[in-house]
This record gives sequence, C-alpha cells and structure tokens, in this order.
Amino acid sequence: HEIFKWTEELCLLIVKYFCPTTQRLVTLGCYYTHQLEPIDVMVSEGWLADRLQRFVETKEVAPLSECTPLMCWEEFNHRSPKEVVHRNHKESIEKEGLYLGDIIIWQPVPPQVEATGGLNGREFEGP
Repeated sequence: HEIFKWTEELCLLIVKYFCPTTQRLVTLGCYYTHQLEPIDVMVSEGWLADRLQRFVETKEVAPLSECTPLMCWEEFNHRSPKEVVHRNHKESIEKEGLYLGDIIIWQPVPPQVEATGGLNGREFEGP
C-alpha cells in the first residue's frame, strides 16, 4: 500500500504469527490498510508469506503452504498475551472492531477445528 496522507480511514495493525509446529510466536511487523478492507487482505496480497519467509529460512517457523487455512486472533491485553479473541478474517477491519495499533495473530487452523468447521462455542484455546 502506498500512503500519501494519513486519514482516519487508515489502520495500522501489529501482526504476529504463531507456528504450532515449532510452538513459536514471531512478530512480522506493521501492516497499514484501509478500515474497510477485510483482515485477510494481507494474506491475499502476499504480505504475510513475504514476512514469514525470513523466519522459515532461519527455521524459527515451519513452512506455510499457500493452501493452508488460517485463523486470526486479536491480542487484546498486552499484560497477558494469552488473552486473545477470535476474529473473522473475512470481515472488514472496521466490522471486527480493530483499531490503530491493535495486535493480530495469524496461525494455521488446527486439524480439530478444521474437521468441525469452526470453533464450536469457543472451546479451542488460541496461541
């Protein structure tokens, strides 16, 4: 994205990735986008894969296939990183209630969640 002027419609998100294989949480960086864009625009544009590449090369995280389904969480309490809430990454940043400086965490969908087709009432604990 090219930003020529900062406006209220723009949002900066801090983006992390949790690798279930290595059990590591890595910070990928900051992502700027419009509030009306879906959260997964950073995936569809290849930004997530580009940022992950360095961590794959150093074997900090396992390689991620393009067809791997992902899920997204918001880290909403910086004092306790385990406090996360699931976010629908197909929805817009605005609709999901994300704001400037919020932290989101991507991770592959675990097999048990993928098999049932959802979180089934928040039974799954995030990263």
